[in-house]
Amino acid sequence: MAQKRFLKGLFKDTAHIDQPEGTWRYARNAILNEKKGSISNEGGNQISGTISNLDTVIGIVEVTHDKAIIFYIDVLGHSIIGKWEAGLFQKVYFPNIIAFQNKVNLKFNKNYPIEGTFNISPKGELLVYWTDDLNPPRVINITLQLLGDPTFLYNINPASSHDNHINLLNLFPNSGPVPHIELSEISILGDTFQTATKEGGGLLTGVYYLALAYVDDSFTATNFLTMSNPISIVDEGDHTRPTTKKDGAPEATQTAKAITWKVDNINKDYTFIRPVIIRKMGAAVDAYRLNDMNITSTPSMNVVFSGIEGFTPTSLADVIIDTISYESAKTINQLDGVLYVGNTTSVEDLGYQKYANNIKLNAVTKTFENFDENVMSVDNLETGFNSYPVDVTGWNGQIVNEIDHSKSYRYVPNIFNYKGYTRDEVYAFYIAFILNDGSMSYAYHIPGRKAVGQDTDSLEDERWFKEFHKLSPTIIKQFHLHDYSTVAAGANLITGTLLSRNMNYWENATELYPETSNFEIWDNLGGGVYIDDIQGDRVRHHHFPSNGNPTHKTIHDNTSVVNGSQGIKYAVPNWLSKDNLGSPGTTNPTEEFSILSPGGTTSGAFNLPMDTWKIVSFGLAPTVITPTAPNPLPTMYAALWKNAKYFVADQPMQVRVNWSIIIYRGDNSKDHYGKTQLVKETAGGTITNLYTNNWALTSGDAVLTSNGAQPWTAVQHLDVGDKIYLRTMQTLDDPNSSATSASGYWVRHMGVDGHYENIISFDVLCEQGNYLDSDLHDVKLSHTVKALGFELEDIKIPSSIADKVQGFRIFRAKRKHEDKRILGQSVITPMLPDHTVLGRCEETSGNTDASQVMESPLSLREMVLTKDPWTQHHTKFPEYPIMFRHNQGLWIPDLIDTIGYKYFSFHDFNLLRTQNTLSGATHIKPEYYVRNFVWNGPTINQPKKMLSKIVLDENDDLSEPIKKIEQFWGWDTEFNCYSKETKGAIFAGCTYTSVNSLDLFDENSNDIRYHYAAPRLIGQKAKSYIPGDSIFQAAALGFGGKISNEFGESSIVFGLKDTHEFLAQGLISNRGGTSLSGLSAIPLSSYGEYHPNTPSILVNPLLINHDPYIYYPNAGDPEPVNSKRSQVLMVNLHAFKTDMYKSIDNQELVWTGFEVLGEDLNNYIFDDEDGSTTGTTTYNTVDTHPEGIFGGDTYICRYGFRSTLNHNSIDQTSEPLRSIHYHIVESVDNINFRHSENDSDLYFPGSIAKRMLTSVGDIDFTHQDNLNYDASFSAENDLRPAFPLPLKEITQTEFPTRAHRSVKRDTSSLTDNYRLFLANEFKDIPKNRGELWKLSTFNNLLYFHMEESLYVTKGKQQMQMKDGSEAFVGSGDIFQQEPDEIMQADKGYGGTQSQWAALTCPNGYFFVDVNSRKVFLMKDKLTDISNVGLENWFKDNLPFALENFGYNRPCISKIFDNPLIGLGLTSIYDPKFKRIILTKKDLKPTSRFILGYNLYIVYATSGSIDPYAGGEIYFDCDLGQYVIVTMADNPGGPNTYTHTPLEWDNTYYFTPSNWTISYYPEFNIWGGFHDYTPYIYFNTSDNFYSITNSSGEGSSNNTIWEHNSDVKGSFYGTVNPFEVEYIHNEFREEATLLGSFNYTLESFNPTNISVLEHGFTSFFVYNTMQISADGIDATRVVLPTALEYLINTRRVGSSWKVNNFRDMAAIAVNTSSYYMSTNTNIIGGTNIGTLTTSSVNSMFINDGMSEIVNPLYINTLKEWQEKKKFIDKWAGIRLICNNISNNLLNLYSASAVVRKTYK
Repeated sequence: MAQKRFLKGLFKDTAHIDQPEGTWRYARNAILNEKKGSISNEGGNQISGTISNLDTVIGIVEVTHDKAIIFYIDVLGHSIIGKWEAGLFQKVYFPNIIAFQNKVNLKFNKNYPIEGTFNISPKGELLVYWTDDLNPPRVINITLQLLGDPTFLYNINPASSHDNHINLLNLFPNSGPVPHIELSEISILGDTFQTATKEGGGLLTGVYYLALAYVDDSFTATNFLTMSNPISIVDEGDHTRPTTKKDGAPEATQTAKAITWKVDNINKDYTFIRPVIIRKMGAAVDAYRLNDMNITSTPSMNVVFSGIEGFTPTSLADVIIDTISYESAKTINQLDGVLYVGNTTSVEDLGYQKYANNIKLNAVTKTFENFDENVMSVDNLETGFNSYPVDVTGWNGQIVNEIDHSKSYRYVPNIFNYKGYTRDEVYAFYIAFILNDGSMSYAYHIPGRKAVGQDTDSLEDERWFKEFHKLSPTIIKQFHLHDYSTVAAGANLITGTLLSRNMNYWENATELYPETSNFEIWDNLGGGVYIDDIQGDRVRHHHFPSNGNPTHKTIHDNTSVVNGSQGIKYAVPNWLSKDNLGSPGTTNPTEEFSILSPGGTTSGAFNLPMDTWKIVSFGLAPTVITPTAPNPLPTMYAALWKNAKYFVADQPMQVRVNWSIIIYRGDNSKDHYGKTQLVKETAGGTITNLYTNNWALTSGDAVLTSNGAQPWTAVQHLDVGDKIYLRTMQTLDDPNSSATSASGYWVRHMGVDGHYENIISFDVLCEQGNYLDSDLHDVKLSHTVKALGFELEDIKIPSSIADKVQGFRIFRAKRKHEDKRILGQSVITPMLPDHTVLGRCEETSGNTDASQVMESPLSLREMVLTKDPWTQHHTKFPEYPIMFRHNQGLWIPDLIDTIGYKYFSFHDFNLLRTQNTLSGATHIKPEYYVRNFVWNGPTINQPKKMLSKIVLDENDDLSEPIKKIEQFWGWDTEFNCYSKETKGAIFAGCTYTSVNSLDLFDENSNDIRYHYAAPRLIGQKAKSYIPGDSIFQAAALGFGGKISNEFGESSIVFGLKDTHEFLAQGLISNRGGTSLSGLSAIPLSSYGEYHPNTPSILVNPLLINHDPYIYYPNAGDPEPVNSKRSQVLMVNLHAFKTDMYKSIDNQELVWTGFEVLGEDLNNYIFDDEDGSTTGTTTYNTVDTHPEGIFGGDTYICRYGFRSTLNHNSIDQTSEPLRSIHYHIVESVDNINFRHSENDSDLYFPGSIAKRMLTSVGDIDFTHQDNLNYDASFSAENDLRPAFPLPLKEITQTEFPTRAHRSVKRDTSSLTDNYRLFLANEFKDIPKNRGELWKLSTFNNLLYFHMEESLYVTKGKQQMQMKDGSEAFVGSGDIFQQEPDEIMQADKGYGGTQSQWAALTCPNGYFFVDVNSRKVFLMKDKLTDISNVGLENWFKDNLPFALENFGYNRPCISKIFDNPLIGLGLTSIYDPKFKRIILTKKDLKPTSRFILGYNLYIVYATSGSIDPYAGGEIYFDCDLGQYVIVTMADNPGGPNTYTHTPLEWDNTYYFTPSNWTISYYPEFNIWGGFHDYTPYIYFNTSDNFYSITNSSGEGSSNNTIWEHNSDVKGSFYGTVNPFEVEYIHNEFREEATLLGSFNYTLESFNPTNISVLEHGFTSFFVYNTMQISADGIDATRVVLPTALEYLINTRRVGSSWKVNNFRDMAAIAVNTSSYYMSTNTNIIGGTNIGTLTTSSVNSMFINDGMSEIVNPLYINTLKEWQEKKKFIDKWAGIRLICNNISNNLLNLYSASAVVRKTYK
């Protein structure tokens, strides 16, 4: 018979009779020798390295240069990384777990094998990347690690590192401790200075954030981990004086500033820290990367940005968009320089919401004494401190006011640390955790406080609020309007905490908490326990206290100071005096009439000339000085009194004179007549007689001559050089007199000594200062304010969560305009309703020609509201039926017509700047009753301009003169309503008296607040922005008519709903008072009136002395009269809201800047096993951060605006009204940092008050375009927010079908791009194909291997070109197109559930689909290689024995892919013999297991009340293990049960059942089975290796075994046979007798010398019923027939011939019914049984790869005649070599010798 060649592989899919030619039926430890074309006995394995104390290798990554990195667990359970190379094993990283615990624990787990890959960095360093589907994917720099101590990671001592030191290896860079950023301050001699911003740089104005990331030695950076609160940079510094000059500047203004941030809590495991500066400047946002900074051993470091050092512009997205991070990944691979991870999980939801529901919030404050003090001195208001040193006050400049620059929001640390919250506003807060890798968890909503007292009571029965009730009758409650933040009922008796916690209540009307477990409330008791829930409750937010809360209001103490003032300096001195310049002097014997010296002596008397004027001369040196002003009298005397007789003006001035002198006659017998004159002589010599006094000396010695009965003469205007003097002469009016002269001298006034005194006095008022120094005052505005913050209680973190985090941060929802209840805050000014004619003025009322000039004919009167700059006198306002009236402690119940205010202007800075909609505004709520300091405006004249008027034509000869229009330059009111004078005033808040709507219910007080406490509804539509310089058509909005705003400013106007008007009394403006002394006689009450030549004069300097809480409605009240010049209301403009921040999971969050890190976190942790805590745990932020939590959106600022108006009404005079208002407000803008660029955008206090008031009236300083403010100064910390926990659909944390790719490797960069995963660089495969089980690559394509299908990426398809070259088709981006499913089928095709059996080799991608019981090879197409002869075998042997023991629980399938535990498939490519080795590790349940499992099934399906009786076994999905239940009796009580996991190596319940098979992809054939079944393999370029364990192979489990050794069949120290079984069926058409068989082989001894030996040592021959055997040994193993030379084998030619074999199958008489028919048989008898082989036992026992002869089928003791020859249509021959000789056998062919048989 021809020789059979063995070329077509192992084939078992047909019956033996149909075995294909060239195949073999069975092979054991055989290899296909490609070069020889033979089947050979396989070389065994030998030791190639030892791993000491090895328990289990978890994974192996083959790397370059035939090295392998091995991840394993030792016998102590410690996780270790080692390196194998050329048979030597070296530990790379074996940390001291005992000393450092989890700090260094890699936490390898044999239930989670490792998959990995490697990369060589540009520096030549070996980087190994791995993942295990349990721990985070990781990477280790093997090269760097080998340079240091292998017990330390990268030579870093764990003792000096943080608790998560091991996470330095995380693939997604793990931060460890996140940096903390703060600003530094220093104190010098009690003064505080910040070091954050200082000179020496070149920054542009704007706000700056610092973002920080860590960078390791490979220059791989973490995500940016923290971002500072913004720092505002302006061009002025803290040293600027006055401090109000530290304001904003135009965008991009160059400064000399640099910023220094202090950074601590630094992870010293990293090498560098990477600072990135983000600058907001207007709408522009830019990012700049500074040079990486070395991390040193110091606890903190400074980051400095000056704008002039080296930096690189970078993308903002690089900072604010994180590279992605996953908690785990199942699979990892690389392709084309890109790393891929697949089947990932992330942990964002820590499950903390139920604990967050128990957190409480208390309102706290930060006090700023002497807040933003402003010295409003005359000098400041007039010149901006151009006359005297800055901030100096007092008549003589003796008071130097030291202004503390750190007491305002101009001071950077205050902006950074203490930005507060708006009173009475609602905020939503969240807590988010900083995970150990530096990323943020979800942010968990913190509910507002519970309702207490009357919070949720209806308003329906409150008569004052019935109108409010109509806003939303079913929703509005007390908490919407009232402040109950001080409710003490039910206060905590232990802590003394108010039940209200100084907070108001808020609930959303239409948003409910979901009815899920997340909205249970848990406490720490007993380790975490349910105490309540808010499921289905209305969502609660945090409603801060209003200014009605006396301890938490904005403005507290008024510490303002009023001092006298030294005024201002002019070009010449501003002389101020009303005392006498003339005083007793010495004799001056000149031709002028002299006043003699005191004492009454007549010596030196001179005759008085007749009819000739003599000038009266006074003494040169005054001897009596009693000035009433600080101007030194001697200086003034010298400047104005010339030659002892002339008063000479040195500047324009107003002067009046009082004089008296005595004319004395020496001869009493003679009568004398004369006159004395006061004259004015101009510089040009013109003399004007001002006053003449005629005198007659006819009796007595003397006569008095003076200016008459009036104390003063009329006021005279003097220009420079004009002079005033006295002159006298003697006249001869008496004809009887012969006297020709008279003489006189001084005598004293009749006083104490009975004498007279001559005097001349001048009352001087310079036109540049028409006032007296005693009437000037300076004010230092000073108040105590409090920024509003909060603290948190009961932040209780269970230890299970604390283990995953390193700290937490507090966030708030961003309060956008649509989220605001408080739209703005400002003082309000009533608008006067008037029934008038517009376009004219009062001065033109009698001038019929004026209408022609002004082109404004008189028309009918109409309703007009005048938007006045200040409140006109209350008596001008109409009466309204006002609801809110209170008199002498009693509320007036009826609507009585009372003078009131209905319409108002409002000037909130942010609203005017942004022009945000007012549509939501519903009402106003008074916050403060403010009494102002009031300055009468400085004298301001309008500039002259060209005007016209109508005059008579004097040259007209007609009898009736005609009129003509005449133009002129100047002022005119009669025709043009253009006055020279303006009226001005300045208002600055002094006392701020807070009001509370609850005060309405106290009917026993006359407190001012009770008149103004209630909120007021705005009339429907009566709210609008109004442009400057306009007549606004407002009737349609409900204002009743037009609003006159000519030459006025842009503002907001609103009108109140009927009966909601404010009572005018108590808000009276211009209350009467005393007058100033001096020439001008300015009435103090008349601020806003024109007074020539005066600066700003404080008209109510005694304001600071009054009691702000007492209201005196009448003019005769006991408080200082001049304290009540101006009273205004500060109000909040409200929008009524039913819901805020809806919904809580859809908010944009802002970080408050508050974080708890490091050791401080221990203050909040409890043990969730028993609830125990450390001794320092209090759960309250006050214990770790006593100043509270700020980071709000609200600044407290002094805000000034100019308000102007030209009445332009027939009932009002023409003088323009101009005012400045200056008050403390809360604002979302840092108003301090507005700025001015030109004369159109001045503002107070940044501009000089007088300049603002002088500016032409049509300049609108509050126009949106003129409110210069860089909006970045209002920036929030919103660039890197956390995200709220989703309510309904939890955002995916498991991505079982996702593949995510890294940034492409850049060989020119030192950065490891394999660690950079951008957020959007992923591909999700449809979930209908199961999970992504493995990422594989082949032929430069990436495969997504799902459980139920195989996908291949597109984008790099190749196309053959004509010239034979190849080109790529597509974009090259394999994620740009959807991947192709290799073969589409309803339920998928070609999937895998065996990650460790899938591999790529030169011939394709090999994998196993256990579910379909198939094995595949993907090359050009997907090929089912299991049907190449082994389809049925794989169907029988791929299923796992435990598959049917999961009680319908799908999760059990997960365990069947872990060969480490004995359940799973693994494979390896053998590069030497080009074969794929596939090993299955399986565990069979023992009978004891099956019994326990069946017992569980019975109880589980019966629904028994007691489902356990003990001994049951079930599968626990959470554990991934089987669990056995044991029961213990409990006398007197219920039985107790213990649930114990079954370990996989428990042989009492599990028995290993493994197999290994080989496949030759080049020939597409299966080779055979192998007696090694290790749990893990790895290979090199020329061989493969394995590691086994004692439970599997019975050999040492700490050894690395190299395969294909020279020791044949020796695996793990045990020699195993080589077996080949083939079938002869050439004559299968008829039965033949097998006489012998032949085989051809070569045999080589271990020295590779060919030996003439038959090679095989034994054999079996069998057919359908027969089988040969030599016997059965003591272990019941059937012995094959031994081959013995020349006994049953001999060499015939080149072959070995074997014969002499007989059938040893046991035979017996079979009496089964089949054989026992009762009919007559063919030989005429009755059947008594038939002699057959066993019908009970099979010939072979097949179990996986084991096919052994069944000893029950064999009977070697049967009689000789029963040992038949083999007759059948086919014959099977199994050749066996016991490999003891260690010879190499090459089997080439075989044949059989048969002959026909006729039996």
